[in-house]
Amino acid sequence: MLSVAIKRYLKDLVDKYHRILFLGIGENRMGDDGFGPYVSYELLSRLEFQNPKKTIQVINGKTNYVERKPEIQEFNPELLILIDTCKSDKKSEPSHPGRIVIAEENELINWLPLSSHVLPLPVFITQLKSTIKEVFSILIGIEPISQEYNNDVVQYKAEFYSLDDYEKNPDLPFYEFNLSPKIQKRAEELIDYLLELLV
Repeated sequence: MLSVAIKRYLKDLVDKYHRILFLGIGENRMGDDGFGPYVSYELLSRLEFQNPKKTIQVINGKTNYVERKPEIQEFNPELLILIDTCKSDKKSEPSHPGRIVIAEENELINWLPLSSHVLPLPVFITQLKSTIKEVFSILIGIEPISQEYNNDVVQYKAEFYSLDDYEKNPDLPFYEFNLSPKIQKRAEELIDYLLELLV
């Protein structure tokens, strides 16, 4: 379950900002590394038929999130929420798989992203801030349980989506999600709470 402190922090942020962009980052084929894409895609899907109280954009950035930078700049968010797997860079701090953490942009240096990033998140945010001066960024991160590469994954809902659909919709996952049960549960808790705040 999300902690009271995290819930309060997210509520205060959503209350404060009007234009909010969620960016999920990760690789579905690497187990829990798909946390960011799962949360972002499910949030996008569940918001489709809702009427959010805020101006919202959700991007499933997968591993090529840098290529989505023009969309982010065009949306011009006041609040950018990155969703990814991570771990503390402090060797003295024990790992807590399944723990959700919040890090503001000045704290990102303390959290090591664990996805196959093409660009470190602090660098990516600095680039965005060159054109979106007032954006405030946070990371909603989770410490993964397993990030083993899975060669046996299959195409996401192949019976419903053609290759043309992927060309038209860059947010559509290409591979099925492969989250461990505990991380799946945390993802659902986060999605449910974000929807509670947004609609």
